[in-house]
Amino acid sequence: MFTPLPAKIDGDGFTEALWDQLVENHNRGVMRPLATTLLASSAASITFSGIAGSWLHLCLMLTARGTNASGFVNLTVRFNGDAGANYDTQHVSAAGTTSTAAEALAASGFLMAGFPAASAPAGRFGSLELWVPGYASTDREKVAVATNGRFYDDTTTNFATQQGGCWWRSTAAITEVAFSLSAGSFAAGTRATLYALGG
Repeated sequence: MFTPLPAKIDGDGFTEALWDQLVENHNRGVMRPLATTLLASSAASITFSGIAGSWLHLCLMLTARGTNASGFVNLTVRFNGDAGANYDTQHVSAAGTTSTAAEALAASGFLMAGFPAASAPAGRFGSLELWVPGYASTDREKVAVATNGRFYDDTTTNFATQQGGCWWRSTAAITEVAFSLSAGSFAAGTRATLYALGG
């Protein structure tokens, strides 16, 4: 992935071409923030659109809380506004000392369970890390992987983590990623950041 710089000896000049090569190599190995949304008030969804295809991989980070009157709320991720039955998902969850697995075929989005909502203690937010390798490729369907953690209240069964994988049945380059909740809205203080790697 990296292009080695040629050997230098004392007295050699540091040329513009060498500088450009050094910068290019650095940018290939660093995750770069492209956009951030921090909610000052509640919002029904969060969308990153117009994502350039000049990078290799995408990473999205979300810390979120819902407004609906329950302990937790589920999250849905969609690509390019596609709400059709084009997502296959597999999850493994751990809560307390219990592990469970679940599968959803032909779903309408990438489903991630359990972000704290209005009846969870104040200040409790869930987190999500979502990777989409090769998001801009047009010769293959996309596979995304995600990890999230949530803590609804002070009982062990409500402190949980989840690992999930999603197959999006499309060869289209991903230019938009949208987050929404199964009920209510995202609460103020929710933050989402879009990163890119490589290029």
